[in-house]
Amino acid sequence: MKKPKTWKSRIKRYLIKYPFVLFILLFFFAARPVKFGEEKSFFHGYAIAQPVIRVAIGRQLSEARITASSGMKVYEVNHQYRLLAAEASEILGRGEKVQLSEKFLVQAAQAESRQEAEKLVRDLSKKVPGRIVVVEDFDRLRGRRFFSVRYGDFLTRGEALAWLKTLNQAGITEAWIVREEVARPEKNAFWALVDDQLLHFAAKTTLYIIPANEWSYLTFNGTAYRGMFILQSQSAGLQVINVLNLEDYLKGVVPMELSPRQFGELEALKAQAVAARTYAFRNLGLMAAEGFDLNATPEHQAYGGMSAEHPLSNQAVDATKSEGLFYRGQPINALYTSTCGGMTEEGSAVFGGSDLPYLKATECVEERLPEYRLETSRQPLHLSLGPRDITKEISWLMAAGIVNFDSWAASLSVYLNEPAQPDELTTWVEATGRYLSRQAHPINPLSLPAEPLTPLIFGRYLIDYLGWRERSQNLLLESEVNYLLRDFSRPTSKDLRPLAYLIREGFLPSTPGLAEPGKVMTRGEILFTLARIMQKEKPAFRSAKFKAKTGPELKLEVENETLTFTLSPQAFLFREMGGEVSPASSLSLLGGEDVVFWARDGEVVWLELQPTPSTNVLDRNSAYSQWQVRLSREELSRRVNEYYPVGEVEDLRVLRRGQSHRVLEMEIIGQAGKAVVRGLRVRWVLGLRDTLFAVDREWEGNGQVGYFVFTGRGWGHGVGLCQVGAYGLAQRGATYRHILNKYYPGTKIGKLY
Repeated sequence: MKKPKTWKSRIKRYLIKYPFVLFILLFFFAARPVKFGEEKSFFHGYAIAQPVIRVAIGRQLSEARITASSGMKVYEVNHQYRLLAAEASEILGRGEKVQLSEKFLVQAAQAESRQEAEKLVRDLSKKVPGRIVVVEDFDRLRGRRFFSVRYGDFLTRGEALAWLKTLNQAGITEAWIVREEVARPEKNAFWALVDDQLLHFAAKTTLYIIPANEWSYLTFNGTAYRGMFILQSQSAGLQVINVLNLEDYLKGVVPMELSPRQFGELEALKAQAVAARTYAFRNLGLMAAEGFDLNATPEHQAYGGMSAEHPLSNQAVDATKSEGLFYRGQPINALYTSTCGGMTEEGSAVFGGSDLPYLKATECVEERLPEYRLETSRQPLHLSLGPRDITKEISWLMAAGIVNFDSWAASLSVYLNEPAQPDELTTWVEATGRYLSRQAHPINPLSLPAEPLTPLIFGRYLIDYLGWRERSQNLLLESEVNYLLRDFSRPTSKDLRPLAYLIREGFLPSTPGLAEPGKVMTRGEILFTLARIMQKEKPAFRSAKFKAKTGPELKLEVENETLTFTLSPQAFLFREMGGEVSPASSLSLLGGEDVVFWARDGEVVWLELQPTPSTNVLDRNSAYSQWQVRLSREELSRRVNEYYPVGEVEDLRVLRRGQSHRVLEMEIIGQAGKAVVRGLRVRWVLGLRDTLFAVDREWEGNGQVGYFVFTGRGWGHGVGLCQVGAYGLAQRGATYRHILNKYYPGTKIGKLY
């Protein structure tokens, strides 16, 4: 008795009998684009590991140029798939922004739900009739949509301003103007040159562009990217979307948000990677209605593709793979700001809405980490050569062991300004020669120079001892010699080139009386010259960042490598402030300061602290830690009236500040009216870097304000992680977990996927 045929056996026999059906099925399932996150293979076998993110790297474009490092496949995607090229090297797409114009709306209110927004529309219609629309927007703070109630459309800003006045008179005081770009579509506005083939497409065509092999990558307008591209034609122009793995995306985000070249601390970059990963993962699908997840701009997160990648930031991404921040089991909205100016602000104070426990006002200081003190037993020197301070130059010679003036502290300046003796000259020149590994030729040793030691005799002796005759004879024009020695009396000797060479190179000090007849070189002038030669010919100083001090041991970061040195008990210490360098008996450091040092046999014998802000805030290394903007009344009025019809601005009045002292509410007083500006709008309307500022006024003779002077701190919205503050913490030894816990209190690090 035959066994009944199962459905599996029947399908098997059918496919063997009709093999073309198998081919059709395989093609259909292979070519069908899968939904993001459901499969590893995105299109036609091109694999993208989960999670996948779609990033808009170009929008509303009239032209898009795409190339491949080693070939790319191009598919047209409409109701079916069509392979346009299998090994293309370049695509030039054109989609005209046809008849572009702009319109204006007046935003009157906001609501968290559409039902609430529609109720507001009904209420507002009773007060001021007109066309009212409900627009769906996105709340960056809470990471979800909200609904704006707007009056419009208005074709000009003037019409919108007039309507704003009407609303103000009706008691609607928080309205403001919103500008939108409008495009009227035109048929067949999209064409592409694929290699040498010109192709025309219908409106709203989509092209999939895929690297032809695993080692190839795509380039858009000169920037290289991982993953694949989607090129779309829309009514407002072309749109280019980069589709790639989320971890690969972060490698192009972290160095754009926190430069590893300027802020090269691995732990800070790891903190940035976790924050950026959390933000991206939480907001997947945020812009789904437009066909992508996030923009590549600071509106969401700055993204620069492969071209922006750096080994240190890549290391930070890899070291924190899949890690994110959670609060009560849910990924947080990990907002971050460039420079907080000493304190971050409550998220709700800046963006509105309800409080989020992990976006609290936080001081950007760290009391638990130590303060370091460098001390020396050497008494600070203050030496002068006429009007010139030569303390640094003499300290260089002492640090090199060329001279020793430890017992001369009381009378050293007097000694240095006295004429030098020939035997002193030979001793010092020979010591400098040993330092430079140079000396007079042993076959023709130099005799003691004759008295007196005029500049000419000194120059000839020094040039001969160091073996620089070839330099002085061949690297100077005769006209240069005459120009450089134009103030000197012309001696009978024609051997003037040695002296001219020392002057041209900046070795010889320009002291008063140097060119006068009968001038004799002082000890200070000779030592100054030797110090300058020593530093130019064989520089000993190195630049570093101070990391820490344990006992006599110093940890200094030199060219991204942390090295350990011993601080000499008699080290020369200097501090630069306000353009002046002063000797010091001690230096206080917090970590991360720039220093210049000189080490001999592993021992630091000379160290100078470079200019550093006199503050303990962690973001003090930012160029925007402090700033000032001076605006005329006319310029400020132009800016304000783009948003509020107040006429010429007469004054500004701060109504409310937040915990960080940021301006949360400001009244703008104008000749034609007043406006109250709140939250982040204060920054936009005034055109400032941050809302942490004070206002000063420069008055004119008629009693009016001529200029408004804004003195402020910070750059950005001031909420969440302070990026430069994270760098400051990392410089002081904090881990990325410590950094994230500080700026996002109450959160935990866990696996997002």
